[in-house]
Amino acid sequence: MSLTVRFELPGPPQPKQRARVTSRGTFTPAATRRYEKSVGQTAAAALHLWRMDSHTDWPLDGEYRLSCVFHLPGYRLADADNLGKAVSDGIEGVLYTNDRQVGQVTLLRVYGSERPRTEVELTWIGPRPVRAKAARKRKAVA
Repeated sequence: MSLTVRFELPGPPQPKQRARVTSRGTFTPAATRRYEKSVGQTAAAALHLWRMDSHTDWPLDGEYRLSCVFHLPGYRLADADNLGKAVSDGIEGVLYTNDRQVGQVTLLRVYGSERPRTEVELTWIGPRPVRAKAARKRKAVA
């Protein structure tokens, strides 16, 4: 059984925009919030189908590999880091608890696509490695 969830988000990929700082505080631009919400909803639907197909639960704890292919409509350069960050933040809380759990990332940009979209694949690699300091503490207590 493969622990991989795949989904496709139609439409032009959207990079994560910088947070805005005002006298009233810091906020994420509305376009970024909308795109991340759309990513999360699409991921939730893909997870539902995966659960029905595999008859098992998706592990929210562990280490993950995230692969994204961004099919961009034109030839204007897009920052792969910001494209990936919008996806990883959008699926946070849906496919994993925190994006710190993503240990491997592959981002690919494809320019001049006639069908703009984002293809996402998230694979559960296994349990999170135990930090050396935490392991020493557990050993000392035992």
